[in-house]
Amino acid sequence: MVVPVKSPSLHRALTKKVYVRPWRRGAKHAPFIAFYCQGAVSHVGKVKSIDSRVNRQDIVGWLSESEEWAKKDLYTVYRFEFVCPLQNAIVRDSGPPIQGKLLVPLKEFVRAKNTSDILLA
Repeated sequence: MVVPVKSPSLHRALTKKVYVRPWRRGAKHAPFIAFYCQGAVSHVGKVKSIDSRVNRQDIVGWLSESEEWAKKDLYTVYRFEFVCPLQNAIVRDSGPPIQGKLLVPLKEFVRAKNTSDILLA
């Protein structure tokens, strides 16, 4: 799974080994999450556990009040075994930026050289 994040979310994943996103019924999950930040997929984390339907008040310190998505009532919290940098970042080319969660087959992700490879997978 590839997710677009801002720097604070990537920093939280690196330091606290946690990623938060709004909860959605029927959402699909993946054993690995790759982070797209500032024009590149630069880090990947192995998911250790997933907590669904977490109440906002339980994670309020992790939410940015300036973001519209941070005003939801329920969230999914991903906890990681590890988060590490990719040996070769997958950079944005002339294609569009990654704007939402993408489920990408691992085989296609490993082969990707730029974001168009991911968007077309």
